Amino acid sequence: LAGAHWIMTEDGRSAQVDHIDPYFTSLAFTDVWTPSDKLLVNLGARVDDFRYDLNNTAQGYPARAFWFNAFNNEYCGAPAQDPVSRWNAATGAFGPCPTGYKPMTDPGVGLVNSVPGSLSQWVVQPRIAGTYTLGPDTVLRASAGKYARAASTSAQEVNVVQQDLPTQLAPFYRLGYHTPFHLNVPDESDNFDVSWEQRIKDTPLSFKISPFYRSTRNQVQYFATDPATGVGTGLNVGTQHSSGVEISLQGGNLARDGLSFQLSYTYTESKIKYSQISNGVSVLDSFNAAIEQFNSYTQACAGAATNAQRCGSGAYAGNAVPVFHNPGGVTVENPYYGDAAQPLIDRNGWYTTYDFIPSAFNNANGFAVPDVATLILSYKHRRFSVTPNVTYSAGSFYGSPLSWGGYVPQSCTQNPRLTPAAPGASCDGEYVTPSGATQSPGVIFMPDPYTGRFDSLGSLRQPWQLSVNLQANYEINARVSLTMIASNLFNACFQRGYAWDDSNFCMYSNLPSNILAPAGNFLAAPPVQLKYPYGPWSNQNEVGYTAVKQPFQLTFDLNVRL
Repeated sequence: LAGAHWIMTEDGRSAQVDHIDPYFTSLAFTDVWTPSDKLLVNLGARVDDFRYDLNNTAQGYPARAFWFNAFNNEYCGAPAQDPVSRWNAATGAFGPCPTGYKPMTDPGVGLVNSVPGSLSQWVVQPRIAGTYTLGPDTVLRASAGKYARAASTSAQEVNVVQQDLPTQLAPFYRLGYHTPFHLNVPDESDNFDVSWEQRIKDTPLSFKISPFYRSTRNQVQYFATDPATGVGTGLNVGTQHSSGVEISLQGGNLARDGLSFQLSYTYTESKIKYSQISNGVSVLDSFNAAIEQFNSYTQACAGAATNAQRCGSGAYAGNAVPVFHNPGGVTVENPYYGDAAQPLIDRNGWYTTYDFIPSAFNNANGFAVPDVATLILSYKHRRFSVTPNVTYSAGSFYGSPLSWGGYVPQSCTQNPRLTPAAPGASCDGEYVTPSGATQSPGVIFMPDPYTGRFDSLGSLRQPWQLSVNLQANYEINARVSLTMIASNLFNACFQRGYAWDDSNFCMYSNLPSNILAPAGNFLAAPPVQLKYPYGPWSNQNEVGYTAVKQPFQLTFDLNVRL
């Protein structure tokens, strides 16, 4: 009737694809200048051209315009928020957008299928280094330079096999991206270091002290756009400062008979400040939105206080009531009404460096370790040598404000008091506001009950680790030698006193599955696997740390030279 007919818009295939071709060209100039026997200067410059040919996301996709129009017609958008549907199932029609949101059909609000054909990024990197020999026992070194790293090729654009591209773009919307093209530029750093190398006269001792400093612009920060499948992307959102000092002390000679040693220590302070993305959105805004949502349910945000920034500036109006009267005559008490409103995360603060920015129940661990030390001892007597070593690591930092969730009281279809063992059993996280708009927050993030606050980036500390190992070697004759290696004679992780500590683990983050949510207030007496907001962490991504206490291991190596 009325010309209605079926249109085939998908053929069943679906997958993310990256049809982006990188073409990198580099040119380097170097000159060594020796004005005297004591001074050597190395001058140079490097020029890089990072060019990308992007994939046309419209050509060859005849139904893609349909899907973009359909998505924009259905959804509402707001800065730093995921798109929300304005479909009202009760009326069978599109309703108004929630407070603070606009229809995605409005100019500048919706998704647009637009991608440039190519882009080229030039970076010039001057560098200088020098060595000055004060005498036979003293050498000074210094270097300064600019360094660049090419932006991730796959992060420049998002595309899929299926016609429905907007669904794949939706997770990027809160980051300020409205098209498949996500401009990423090289992150550039200014590196400086000096070194004083000294042999103490008439002794077998020598030392080296090397302070360093690095300042990075457009530091790439990674995000999990879909934690369930491990899909992530990198964005230029940081200014990172890393500084510290390396110190080493040597005594004796490992190749000669007698006792010798090497002691090294590195102190590093690595902090990042997150800049705004495109339309003023910060990567920290998703944290503050979650805190504002929680605050909006507290008594502190009742009445006129709903316009305060920490209450969401009206975006969550009507949440600060003692009791909700849900459809079907269901009365639900507000479990957050008596809680204290929490402070927001400082958008201008400096934070410890994370591999991935945390998302809901995902990626809560940093990677910066401030103190690392190693002591190597060696004793050699003719054909026999023994070399024990001790390694110390101070542990990195972790924590996320999106680690402990609670049920949405307006979404409950029965009074939580009727299911005391599982108060949130009937609360699916979706409800219709009095204005007719559908809200789907899923969960309400709450303060960590074990720390009494929303954990910030790096507010918790990983255990410190100590490991003792030993190697012994015996040269049986000129052609045959036997080596024994005893790894982890002693290996321990010293805990920080948190409720979830386990002496067998050296690293914690979100629960092991990476998307497993803890019990929150959904369960009254949860099993131990869901009792805490954090747990042992074994998925290392790019960090590479050993997360568990290592077992003792003994190996022998017989070496025969023919």
